[in-house]
Amino acid sequence: MDRLCIGMIFVLFDLNFDLFGVRIPLLPDCIGYLLLLSGFMQLQNESAVFSRSRLPAGLLATYRFACLTGSLTGFAANPFLIYVLNAAGAVGLMFIAFQLIRGFQELEAFRRIELYSARLKKYWALMVSFQVFSLLTITALLLSILCSIVGFFISIFFLFTLNMARINWKNGIARELPPASYK
Repeated sequence: MDRLCIGMIFVLFDLNFDLFGVRIPLLPDCIGYLLLLSGFMQLQNESAVFSRSRLPAGLLATYRFACLTGSLTGFAANPFLIYVLNAAGAVGLMFIAFQLIRGFQELEAFRRIELYSARLKKYWALMVSFQVFSLLTITALLLSILCSIVGFFISIFFLFTLNMARINWKNGIARELPPASYK
């Protein structure tokens, strides 16, 4: 569960260091996806959702490593192609986050541990909404920046809630609720 939390920090936040015209990521996405892959492998016996999430996490790790390599070597591509690939990467990230939530829903139902899947799902929906709106309003710079700022804060709430779920998982805090039917 720790790896899932740390991996999401790596993929949700984009911190870079510019050195002589080369942008070096401080939190590379590829490492975040590898951490997510490792976390999914660790929990694959707990839920089939985690087992099925390994392939997308591995593909996204490979894709983001290729992007990192291209960026560090100065490979220049068509800006439209980069926009499309970044949009595909964002879709992949939202898919992985949704799979994480689905796995948490199953764990809540079977293990009877509060993992805040309902709250995570709300934050996920908000993140998707602002991500899509930000991508669609890229030409309206001010609106796009506003969407990015709001999305940043929603990501922080998502990570905070994910950390609370991680702590509950480690402590095995049970809840007295009837088995949930997840949608």
